[in-house]
Amino acid sequence: MLCPSASQTAAAFQRINYYVRVCIGLIVAMQICSTVGGCARGKQEQQQTNLRSLAALYSQYRAEHRGSPPPNENDFKNSIITKSGNALKERGTTIDELFTSNRDGKPFAVKYGSTKSWGLPDVIIYEQEGRNGTRHVATSVGGYEMMSENEFLKKSTSVAARR
Repeated sequence: MLCPSASQTAAAFQRINYYVRVCIGLIVAMQICSTVGGCARGKQEQQQTNLRSLAALYSQYRAEHRGSPPPNENDFKNSIITKSGNALKERGTTIDELFTSNRDGKPFAVKYGSTKSWGLPDVIIYEQEGRNGTRHVATSVGGYEMMSENEFLKKSTSVAARR
């Protein structure tokens, strides 16, 4: 039998339709989880949405300014407000809240073009104190890591020693 009957064709379409609906449902669920900030994310990821957002905006600034970092905090904040002010409002976040760690409640240390002595060459943003012996840092290549206080101090001390 070369040609399937109408009932076989209908059954095949129902199976395909079912799998398509399941896939679409999974995609929608994953999108909701990533947008809302829950589901499969770990607690530390939820705690550092500000760091991740600020690092992405920093990278965007550098891309728009031929690789140069923001010259100072004021220019960086004004650039963010100009380009992403509505997104901040929709998120219910102020510019000052964006620049503050969710974990230690202190403003992030940010590498600006005017920064003379920055002890961490691959790091663009980090928590001033962190919490529970760890600091969250954002790197120049778009990475994000947790460093123990010892790792952080060792890395910044080793750079200072090479100067």
